[in-house]
Amino acid sequence: MKKLFVFLCVVVGVGILIGIKKSNSASALEVNAAEVSVQEIESSILASGNVIYYKEVSIRSEVTGRVLDVFVEEGDEVKKGDILAKLDDTSFKARVERMVSDINLQNIELRKREEEFERAKQQLERQKKLQSKGLSSVDAIDELETSLTIAKLEIESTQASIVGKQALLDEARQELAKTVFTSPIDGLVVDVGVKVGETVVAGTTNIIGSELMLVSDPSSMKVNLRVDEADIANVRLGQRVNVYAAADQDKKILGTVSKLGVRASSANANANSGLVVMIKVDLEGDTSHLRSGMSCRAEIVKQQIGTAKVVPISALNLASNDVPYIWVIEEGKASRQEVELGLATDTEQQILAGLETGQEVIIGPSRTTALLKEGMAVQAMQVESQG
Repeated sequence: MKKLFVFLCVVVGVGILIGIKKSNSASALEVNAAEVSVQEIESSILASGNVIYYKEVSIRSEVTGRVLDVFVEEGDEVKKGDILAKLDDTSFKARVERMVSDINLQNIELRKREEEFERAKQQLERQKKLQSKGLSSVDAIDELETSLTIAKLEIESTQASIVGKQALLDEARQELAKTVFTSPIDGLVVDVGVKVGETVVAGTTNIIGSELMLVSDPSSMKVNLRVDEADIANVRLGQRVNVYAAADQDKKILGTVSKLGVRASSANANANSGLVVMIKVDLEGDTSHLRSGMSCRAEIVKQQIGTAKVVPISALNLASNDVPYIWVIEEGKASRQEVELGLATDTEQQILAGLETGQEVIIGPSRTTALLKEGMAVQAMQVESQG
């Protein structure tokens, strides 16, 4: 009987302890927490932009004609000099042949004029000999000299005509050559904007010629970034940049600033939008997953610290007297700890003094942290490990 009584007392005691523990747990404020860690931290400028091929050539038509053949497709690799497309060259060849024929006729005419000149020259010499013997008149000599001058002028006129027609022939041959489109660089065909049978138009002063295709050098890939005018003073050549493409936002691509814009422009078509300055960034490492035109975000590194004590930025609070503080969990209770701040990023805050590595700090949720008071019981539902 005595043993049974002792056993019941033990059971009741354990139940009371469990109840007290559950009661304390139920009254504790549930929070999210993170550990104070030591890691590398960077202060950076945020920017957005697009991936581009820096070396990119638009193939445009300089003559008007119908597309006869297209030899490449989008994505094809080409070498400098490879034929990309051809126009129907029938009329261009006919013009060349016509000009060649005209020049041949003019050469025949030139030989005729030269023979006439020589004949007139010989007649003049004979008349001069006769005149010396008193057998020819002065008028006959004058007439022959006039004929000789006219023959010489006709030769010069024919020669000038041949030069003009030769220039037209050279122009016709150049236009014939322009019916064949070749790649000006080793690269990749990134766009084909023409089909067989379509008519392309030559460029003029007021009209841009038809674009047939776009050839780019993939090894010349860069990033165009839009930097807010308020931040551009902190950007310099050679500065390190972390680029994150929209295609893979978790993969960091290293780069360096290679060119700074010289003027500011509107961020978009809205006249009231802020001004931005364009910069170019050279990329390093593997960029095979990138495509020209892709959007990206970037962090332009201003300052870097290799071993910094950090907490999530969401852990930071500001008192009414502008003194920063952080809620720390100590033995299941919230404790307000004033801190000295260092470098900050969009996600992390460096702590210079006030916290120790490994301490648990409260990071949210915000609707819950607003209720915190010194010594209040808290329970960490989720603990994030930094670094």
